[in-house]
Amino acid sequence: MKSQVERIAAAVRGEPHSFDYIRRATGLGLTDDQFRAVVAANRGRFKLVRFMKRDDEGELIRPGRLGVLLRAEPA
Repeated sequence: MKSQVERIAAAVRGEPHSFDYIRRATGLGLTDDQFRAVVAANRGRFKLVRFMKRDDEGELIRPGRLGVLLRAEPA
């Protein structure tokens, strides 16, 4: 079975995705804080990003959705 790190990397390989997307795509039940901890422990591989989020009227919701960007594949 793949580790959490490998499952997250596979989910964001093509482009950054939100924590919600990663949960749906991988079945990982990590909380936002747990995702942040995985990213912090793997800073060379991942970067936290924020996605714009809008309400029904089109107004920006701050701070937006948290997500993950894959920086590099392991050597």
